[in-house]
Amino acid sequence: MFSVIVAWVTYPDIGPETLDAVFNVSVWVLPIALLILLPVYFAAAWGTPKLNPGTSGILFMTEVSVGAISAALLTNEPFGLREILGVGLITAAGLTEAVAPILTTLFYGRGPLRKSSPDCQVKE
Repeated sequence: MFSVIVAWVTYPDIGPETLDAVFNVSVWVLPIALLILLPVYFAAAWGTPKLNPGTSGILFMTEVSVGAISAALLTNEPFGLREILGVGLITAAGLTEAVAPILTTLFYGRGPLRKSSPDCQVKE
């Protein structure tokens, strides 16, 4: 609401013809924002510190991918090879945190050093 008022004050000749149009839209935008968007934000902000960083990274990268796909579907925009590659790269970046330890174990034959590992023995 604040941004609409600032935009109207800054550029009075551009935008809705009357403030009635803004208030007519605000009647349904504000309840949706307060009842749907705000609780989802608080749930994401509350749950993120309780998750593994890799898991939260995957969740947030998935949100970007799903948002790009749903925006293309809802607006009937073309979703071509460039968009598919972009979503694939975003998803790969999110999965890197979870897949990197597995690949390290496969290629180097061992995982991270642990205190019980013979390579990590401290001689006294």
